[in-house]
Amino acid sequence: MTVAFAKELYTDGVTITKAEFYQKMAASETLPKTSQPSPQAFVEAFRNGLAEKGRVFAILLSSGLSGTYQSACLARTMLNDDERIEILDSRTVSAGTAIQVLTAARLAVAGVSVRELVAKTSQLRDEMQTFFTLESIENLVKGGRLSRLQGMVASLINLKPVFRDDGQGRIILFEKITGRQRALQRLIEVVGEKGRDLKQRIVGISHANCLNVALDVEQRIKELYHPQETLIVEMGSIAGTYAGVGGIIISF
Repeated sequence: MTVAFAKELYTDGVTITKAEFYQKMAASETLPKTSQPSPQAFVEAFRNGLAEKGRVFAILLSSGLSGTYQSACLARTMLNDDERIEILDSRTVSAGTAIQVLTAARLAVAGVSVRELVAKTSQLRDEMQTFFTLESIENLVKGGRLSRLQGMVASLINLKPVFRDDGQGRIILFEKITGRQRALQRLIEVVGEKGRDLKQRIVGISHANCLNVALDVEQRIKELYHPQETLIVEMGSIAGTYAGVGGIIISF
């Protein structure tokens, strides 16, 4: 992914670290602009993967949030190789996508067939749910999703809304909560209410430059629900731009 601050253009995770990204975003009066990799970048990545292993399985962040998935599909068309290149829209972001990648990698190491690997990862994707809350709505105002007046009112009443995915990778409002701690507690409760077979599942927690909060949420989830595994991921530029510093995403 690329991220631009005014005339400064960076490749996320390559020419700018997450720490640098959050520092620059905090200092900027406008939101950074992010864009997906070009089809040509995917063509090169797919060619390298095919040359090394003979098959490619790309798991990409939600098509409801980014054009990355479409870019990859176009690259596969350019290569005319539907047989050896599998592409999955994760319908989520950050830790949710990471859980799918980790699961697929473990299945590959275990030696399952490509067809079974794709089918099992797709099933996990279809069953996955994602919820998140924000520390500040400043980025929603900067990005034009809320007016400045709405932002002022929300700040005055200490509104900390909880959002969720709609099952297709788009974001919708779940509940309006007042107070940071209440919003975090509601996120934790939702894992128990909506989660199925948590003792056999990975629960992923993404944070926007707030590791201590993520660790606290992780500990409480472990104590309450005893998941098979937990995974903590720091948000990159796409999720970080939307959520702003202090954002917490939970996928399970």
